[in-house]
Amino acid sequence: MKRLLSIILVILLAAAGCKSGNYINTKDSIDDKDEAIIKEFRSHHEYSKDELKSLDIKYLGKVDDYRIYYVPFKGKEEVGNNITKEGYTFSDTSSTRIMGISSGNLYTFGNLINETQINIKKLYDVLPEEFKKQTNDNSSQIGDSSSKVTIESEIKTYSPMMSSVPGLPLEAKLETNKEYKNITFQWSAEQGKFLTWDRSSGKINILGKDVKTNEKKLYWSADFKEDTKVQSFKVFLKVYDSDSSKLICENSIEIEQKKDGFFSVKNK
Repeated sequence: MKRLLSIILVILLAAAGCKSGNYINTKDSIDDKDEAIIKEFRSHHEYSKDELKSLDIKYLGKVDDYRIYYVPFKGKEEVGNNITKEGYTFSDTSSTRIMGISSGNLYTFGNLINETQINIKKLYDVLPEEFKKQTNDNSSQIGDSSSKVTIESEIKTYSPMMSSVPGLPLEAKLETNKEYKNITFQWSAEQGKFLTWDRSSGKINILGKDVKTNEKKLYWSADFKEDTKVQSFKVFLKVYDSDSSKLICENSIEIEQKKDGFFSVKNK
């Protein structure tokens, strides 16, 4: 049904293009069906027919099942609100200029990172440098440059099928010379999900793969909705002063899967 709708969209757009000078460029390297879908989307952002015809779309590469494109944008947008997902920070302009196409459907940048299972690291890697931001590029954001945090686990190996715990325990160990009354921990993972576990009651609370909490100890678990076949992936931790929202310090660890279904923290 989706394929039929995408074909109908291309036909209708091509017909409209004949009346308007045909703004689908069949001679460029962009897939014509993708171009039709993107330009139909952009036609709702006050672009004239001539502007749509000359719209300089750039194909950036394929991530999972999504073809990723850069698409110019001339409208107004909020600035200064960079986007962080799973430890990767994207520029504010990503939300209006980066799109994906899969199975005839268009995904905005927000759709891609929040509503799909796309690999965030691979998406980050395929983007031009202008859409990537270093978390620490502004030194005024750092609360205490002498502070450091490490991530430790009390067990060596975790298996969803064999272990008596619901996940791989991960605990933040913060060392700092300052006193912080309220601290927020932001945990994010390239694979899997985080959860809390009350040993006494056995209650498990699933938090997701990108979470902010005042809990310094969480459990990482494989997500059975994902096909976790990668040999290794990263878990990121950022520590913030909750009162000022300033980043205190950050670190990451690598979790490896040497054998299917068995996970452990990789030694540095």
